[in-house]
Amino acid sequence: MKNPAKVKARNQLIFSLLLLAVAVTGYLATKSYTEQLTRPQPNPDAVHDDPAIPKPVTVEGRYVCLPHKDADGPQTLECAFGLRADDGKHYGLDLSATNQLNDAPTESRVMVVGTVVPVEALSADFWQRYDIVGVIGVSRVEKL
Repeated sequence: MKNPAKVKARNQLIFSLLLLAVAVTGYLATKSYTEQLTRPQPNPDAVHDDPAIPKPVTVEGRYVCLPHKDADGPQTLECAFGLRADDGKHYGLDLSATNQLNDAPTESRVMVVGTVVPVEALSADFWQRYDIVGVIGVSRVEKL
């Protein structure tokens, strides 16, 4: 005859492991889905004069919170990080291929190397709320 305390402990352990597996699977699925929503993708229906989209770029500027297109009305406290280039244009930054700006304070001077997708060609709605000219898929960053 099995010891009831051992059976109960084993069942609790199995239940805990199953619960942990479900939680980890849910976290990974949510993370993957969120990355797909925010990663810029060229919009195949967009019409462009420049057939070389996305194109390689090197841009110098400051690491900033991106300005919203609609500056009227209430604003949230969110901060989508991006680049204010030396020419005054703003770019969203897709940092999924690098983590080089994780510890950079805002207004840091940086040089970003990567490929840019113009905002008109983006299919992800996430970036449409910001006053940007495009999103740079960052491959390298240098702090200046």
